[in-house]
Amino acid sequence: MKKHILWVDDNPNNNEAERGVLKTQGYEFTLATSTAEALKEMRHQSFVAVISDMKRQEGAREGYALLDLIRATGEQIPFLVYAGSDLEAHKLEVRSHGGQGSTNNGVGLLDLLDKVTA
Repeated sequence: MKKHILWVDDNPNNNEAERGVLKTQGYEFTLATSTAEALKEMRHQSFVAVISDMKRQEGAREGYALLDLIRATGEQIPFLVYAGSDLEAHKLEVRSHGGQGSTNNGVGLLDLLDKVTA
């Protein structure tokens, strides 16, 4: 059975290769390019996890803004940040907002997804 992921990134073409690999592992994706679009998709579909970039047109920390909005509704869907940094400080900050992890590489993303969707 496919595991349906919401992937939020204002430049979705930047992640085509990662999505291609993840599709071979049983994942499928709905793409959103903004926080508003992501929240709309979440009202209409069920997902096993959310992957978000950090910086979007809405702001430099928009990944956290989306995570905070989702958690404010009481929704506990696994939330992963896939962005340019792999610093421990950023991993800790994601967790402090209620997320499950962050990474900047495809292998790390697959590992995180496998953990949160098992």
